[in-house]
Amino acid sequence: MTTQSTIFKLAIMLTLELLLFIVAWVTAIGALITALVAVLSLRSEKRKQEANMSKWMGSVDADMSTFKEFMKEIQQKIDQIFLRLPPLVATKQSPLQLTDLGKEISDKLNALGLVSKFVDAVKDEVKGKEPYDIQEFSLTYVQDDTHYLDKERKLIRRVAYEKGVTEEEFRSVIGLELRDKLLEIEGLVIV
Repeated sequence: MTTQSTIFKLAIMLTLELLLFIVAWVTAIGALITALVAVLSLRSEKRKQEANMSKWMGSVDADMSTFKEFMKEIQQKIDQIFLRLPPLVATKQSPLQLTDLGKEISDKLNALGLVSKFVDAVKDEVKGKEPYDIQEFSLTYVQDDTHYLDKERKLIRRVAYEKGVTEEEFRSVIGLELRDKLLEIEGLVIV
């Protein structure tokens, strides 16, 4: 479930980035074509240039309004895609950090209370490891149901449901809090 959810989100984000990249290229190509037409028009005879210029300007104006409408439609579709994405509990840049929703979930769940329970059990397992390895360990560790009491599992599921996030994403909030505490113990700082 973790990999599928992550792959799905990455696929959507890559699709959006590709779409924005294509739109930028279409805009650039349109500008180059406009410049080329302008240069070619200057080489014509003066009368022909004046007659053609008015036709050309009308055509460019029509093309630009069509292009502007196209861009508005693309923006609306991108906005609709973003509305369908689930809320994020952590940023996507490195190092991972909790978003406002992630912090709210952490507070509601008392994630730091759970983390304090886990720290003593795992601190020796991460001693001397790199920050990335500690992060991966923490995010994996919190996904295992055996580390939680039945009432903790029920609370996790209930609050995840209320916040509209998957249980896996919800547990990643606990994982990031655990990572931060383990990095602190190791004397490492999150930038």
